[in-house]
Amino acid sequence: MTELKPCPFCGGEPTILHVEPHTHVITTFMPDYEGGHFIECANCTCAMSSGNDRQEAIAAWNRRVHANEAGESVKCNEQK
Repeated sequence: MTELKPCPFCGGEPTILHVEPHTHVITTFMPDYEGGHFIECANCTCAMSSGNDRQEAIAAWNRRVHANEAGESVKCNEQK
């Protein structure tokens, strides 16, 4: 599974990024980031971070709780 489904909130197009491990220099109260994949909707900025594995991040983003009778994803704002 490599294709990202549209955003579950607005139907916008998501982008996946790999963020390298890093230490926050300016804001020292934040913990070091171990690195991983980050998916964000270009339209509504809904976002999630899901570990280091790209395929796990895609699977987590594509998981949908709400589906219609045909098993198709339903955006949250279209639920009845």
